[in-house]
Amino acid sequence: MLIDFLLRQQCVIRPWLGTAAGEQRLGPEESRACRLQAARRLEQTAGLRGTADQIPAHAVLYCTGAPIAERSRVRCGEAEYVVIACRELEGWGEKYLEVLLQ
Repeated sequence: MLIDFLLRQQCVIRPWLGTAAGEQRLGPEESRACRLQAARRLEQTAGLRGTADQIPAHAVLYCTGAPIAERSRVRCGEAEYVVIACRELEGWGEKYLEVLLQ
């Protein structure tokens, strides 16, 4: 597909599975073709008691595949990030993910 032409980088994703015994549990590593773009933007999230919080995103990752859970870890090159939001969008001939990273 056309979007594959734009995804020229590789990232490693460790999906967040939850917490057990007070520790975060991450799933097995998965490698995906991607495009990482440095970005400074605020992500609006639902905070405690229904209030809105804004979390700064430091990078945006574009890739295809299954949605990536919040709190998952993403490593691209030497940089490691935490997923704060993942949106499924459509364009360039197929569906793709826009993943906001902190």
